[in-house]
Amino acid sequence: MFAGAAFTDQSDIAVDADVVDTMSSLGVIEGYLDGSFRPDDTVTRAEMAKMIYVVRTGRSDASAYNDDATTFTDIGDHWARGYIKYCNSLGIIAGHSATRFAPDDTVTTQEAAKMLLVTLGYNADTAGLVGAGWGAKTIALADENGLLEDVVNGTTQGLPRQYAAQLIYNAIFANTVVLRDGEYTNMNLLGTGKNPTIGEKYMDLQSYNTKLLGYKDKVVQLASTNGQRFNDYTVDHSDLVGKQVKVLYKEAAVSTNKSTIYGIFLDDDYSYADTIVGNVKDL
Repeated sequence: MFAGAAFTDQSDIAVDADVVDTMSSLGVIEGYLDGSFRPDDTVTRAEMAKMIYVVRTGRSDASAYNDDATTFTDIGDHWARGYIKYCNSLGIIAGHSATRFAPDDTVTTQEAAKMLLVTLGYNADTAGLVGAGWGAKTIALADENGLLEDVVNGTTQGLPRQYAAQLIYNAIFANTVVLRDGEYTNMNLLGTGKNPTIGEKYMDLQSYNTKLLGYKDKVVQLASTNGQRFNDYTVDHSDLVGKQVKVLYKEAAVSTNKSTIYGIFLDDDYSYADTIVGNVKDL
């Protein structure tokens, strides 16, 4: 599935359809062969490991890690063993014990949030994401970093696919953090700006600010294209004409020499406009 593709069960998706489309277009979470998305099916711990691997590496194949050493005795020939071993090696995920990962157990909201907080740069030990009270600390930090926005699900409940998409969607726009002088900060060393987002640091997503001048013949017109030529992007942005926007894109592929836009946002609050890939007119 790719951005803009309507799932057969689109009407059952409670989160903004753009959220699911974006995650699908980036290869993070996919639909099924029958064209459905199954938004209320819960995500397993193994599936969450795979999604985070895609976010962290930009790749979908983790077979290179299949034979890495591990203390987990229950992932043997499991399809997700490479994803699990990779994420575990970086401290992103942990087992229920030193030997048990429980790959097919349902992942909870707080477990998924913890994985994404470590992806942001938090160390599970120093940030209090392990031991007594880890769940409450995880939810507090996740809320502080905007990860839980529009995630309408109990913290200890199994995480439905649509809210896994929302949680990761929120995470890719969150600024990464570093531990400095005993405190985690999302500001750079000079304190003059924020650290790159997960999308920027790990997914090669870039952005720039410009003004939307108009929308004509199903083509958006920007005051500046940041020197990029873009693939087709035919989405009605009439409601944003005259406003400052942030354009989210990936650099041009060598084969086409055109960059791909994954979203246009209002610049003041990063409200999402849409995610359907399309053509932008150079002015």
